Amino acid sequence: MKKIAVIILSIILFSSSLKFLKAQTATSSSESIREKVQEKVTQVLSNPKAYIGTITDISSTTIQVRKFLLDSEGKTGEILQISTNQDTVFVSVGKTTKIIKMADVAIGDFIIAMGYKNGNNVLNSTRILVTEALKPSNRIAVFGKVTKANKSSLEITSLANEKLTLEPNTSISVVDFTDQKETKIKFADIEADDFLIAFGIMNNNVFEARKIERISLTPSASPISTSSPSPKPTATPKTTPSPTP
Repeated sequence: MKKIAVIILSIILFSSSLKFLKAQTATSSSESIREKVQEKVTQVLSNPKAYIGTITDISSTTIQVRKFLLDSEGKTGEILQISTNQDTVFVSVGKTTKIIKMADVAIGDFIIAMGYKNGNNVLNSTRILVTEALKPSNRIAVFGKVTKANKSSLEITSLANEKLTLEPNTSISVVDFTDQKETKIKFADIEADDFLIAFGIMNNNVFEARKIERISLTPSASPISTSSPSPKPTATPKTTPSPTP
């Protein structure tokens, strides 16, 4: 009887130990998951963002802006939400820079709001700059192949198969970039079939280039000897002695 009682007691203790270990494992696993989630949240919250646009609505603690997109057509983007609090700093940037109050901000103002975005894509702002509206830039870059070339202009075919006329700016900089070496060249050195990257602005359907980089799309071949390789020595065939009659 004593042996049976000892066995039953051992089984009960073993079962209790298993339950305890499972509970410990589950707790440890839950804590690990919780730590990972918290780490992700911390990473998101510690990543500063900026919302740029024109104010369309404003209240005591929120500002709504229409997102500004830097494109050639000056299109506006989606509506963005910004939250403010007593620690948000408002700065007016113009001829002079000064600290202002939220009451000084109005619908139609162009702002740059900086802060941290929450899970609802609302920017919890720490600093808001009230400034002049940014203007879309007409500066562009073109990558393409020269189809026609003369001393005063080039005809370029871009990767999108669009043709445009390129003329040099009075202070243009032209370089050749081959084998990771940059060499200054003249505009007149550019020839048909050259590939180039040009930086400049569009002016009356003519691309006015301010900088041109002529590039080589194929690496220079490493020098190879033109002499014919020496023939490999061939083994002398073994002769089988004729059988003695």
